[in-house]
Amino acid sequence: MIHKHTSLGITIVTLMTAAILPFSAFAREATPSSTMIRSEIEKQQGVREDVLERRQEKRSDIAEKKADRLQAHCDLLETRFTSLFDRIARRIQKLQTAGKDTNTAETAVAEAKANLASAQSLCRQAVEKFNSVPVDSWSTQQPVIIEAKDLAKRAREMFVKTHQAVAKALRTLAALQAVKPSPTASSSATPTPTL
Repeated sequence: MIHKHTSLGITIVTLMTAAILPFSAFAREATPSSTMIRSEIEKQQGVREDVLERRQEKRSDIAEKKADRLQAHCDLLETRFTSLFDRIARRIQKLQTAGKDTNTAETAVAEAKANLASAQSLCRQAVEKFNSVPVDSWSTQQPVIIEAKDLAKRAREMFVKTHQAVAKALRTLAALQAVKPSPTASSSATPTPTL
């Protein structure tokens, strides 16, 4: 009887060993060696570096495009304001020949011209900053981009001030044109009819 149990036990152990051994062999093949792990890590680091490099290049390209658009916008505003200054100067000249006092309008135009010059200067500085964004890393790109955006914002504020000064000059000129010449003393001395 003992013999039966022993042979049955040996048979079970043999079958279990035969069943487990092939899986353990596959398990050894499935676990990567340390060199395979290192190569995979290096590969992933290379991919990360490529992604970072592409991001940095993209930021630099975006900054160059912003610089081009900003320069075109500033040039357009300068052209439009210069055209307005010419038209306002002609209106001022006409009013001066009519004997009107245009000092307020002239002062507003001078203020607008000074604001436009300041805005153009800030705009050029912002464009230069956007064009000088390095391709190195975000830590070197970020301060340059922030400074360029700040300069562009300040240029915009100066363009708004220019617009406000031009609007003030135009309102003053419109008010001067709307004022009719006062009747002369001889016309006001006409007799009033009596009943």
